[in-house]
Amino acid sequence: MWKKIAYGGLLAVLIYFLYAVFFKKIDSPADQMKKEMKAKKVVYKLKDDAIIYADEQIGSDGDKIIKFKNVIVDLLKKEMLISGKEGEINTETSDITLTGKVVGSTKDNKWNLYTEKVDYKKEGDKIISETRTKVLNNVDKTEMESDKLETTTAFQELTATGNV
Repeated sequence: MWKKIAYGGLLAVLIYFLYAVFFKKIDSPADQMKKEMKAKKVVYKLKDDAIIYADEQIGSDGDKIIKFKNVIVDLLKKEMLISGKEGEINTETSDITLTGKVVGSTKDNKWNLYTEKVDYKKEGDKIISETRTKVLNNVDKTEMESDKLETTTAFQELTATGNV
């Protein structure tokens, strides 16, 4: 009788082992770490488009979307800096979304932008804000506020709508 119970237990362990090895998807410890990876004080280069400086990075290079906290984005070819409390980078399209006290300025300091949320679309070189936005021209001291703003990174063409 004890012999049958022992063989039954060994058979159950063998079946579970075969299931775990061949059928059940268990991530390796390295894969689990990549999913939960958080890096502190990071400098992330997004292709040749931007350099992201952040206090914390959530995600890894292989992810489609990488999140950042307390982020500054340097758009290298566009001569513009944008900062915000949180950022989200799409690594495939190089699109960037910043939220929470967003401040943007051109590197020559001609234009400044203040809002709560801004999207940078690489295709078309557009900066889009769906929230209340304030834009300052430091050369001629022009100031504009609107509910929605769409412009290029060079601020050559500004399209403002709603309570301008």
